[in-house]
Formats: sequence, structure tokens, C-alpha cells
Amino acid sequence: MAALDLLGRRWTPRVIWELHGNGAPIGFRDLQRHCEGMSSSVLSTRLTELREAGIAA
Repeated sequence: MAALDLLGRRWTPRVIWELHGNGAPIGFRDLQRHCEGMSSSVLSTRLTELREAGIAA
């Protein structure tokens, strides 16, 4: 249930897509640029949640 809750949050699927899309590491600013319309605070929150869940490093 926790995984579904995390994946159902706004922007989470997009962040995962961008992180794993080309297989190369991507920085915060580049990630924010790829996710137009997302605030830096939301991106930071989503990245923290994904790291805590073991989905992103």
C-alpha cells in the first residue's frame, strides 16, 4: 500500500521516468528543467521520498 501511495502522488511517475529514462545520472537542475511546471520544493520532496523508499539513489 505504501508503494501505491508513493507512486500515486503528483509528479512521482514523471520524476521516476526522467531519472531512469536515459540511464545516465541527471542533476537536480536538469531534472527540474525536464519536469516543467514543478516547483523546486516539490521536486526535492519527491526525490527525498523516492530515496527513502529505495527507488532512487
